Amino acid sequence: MPAIISNSNQQLGKIKNKDKQSILEALLAKNRSLNLGKSQLDVENIKDASAIVFAKGDSTKYEGKILVSFTINSPSSKNPGATTPGGSGSSSSKNPGAATPGGSGA
Repeated sequence: MPAIISNSNQQLGKIKNKDKQSILEALLAKNRSLNLGKSQLDVENIKDASAIVFAKGDSTKYEGKILVSFTINSPSSKNPGATTPGGSGSSSSKNPGAATPGGSGA
């Protein structure tokens, strides 16, 4: 399996959930031209941004495993200014509304 899926096609992009179903669906969509069979694949070691996709033991089509990466497409990401990295050192950190894009304009 590692030989047929290129490194760029192991980057799955945004997925809805970090579960086996979502990861396999994203892998199949990203590699549509390879006509992969989801029934012969499984997922293990699911983490926040990666997982391992491997051939099931009874697979007649695949062998081996690959590491895939992804990001979770969460609804809370609509407000990117709410948790900006490195922003905790400012004096206005007690008032997160003051640092939002567009601000109060005062």
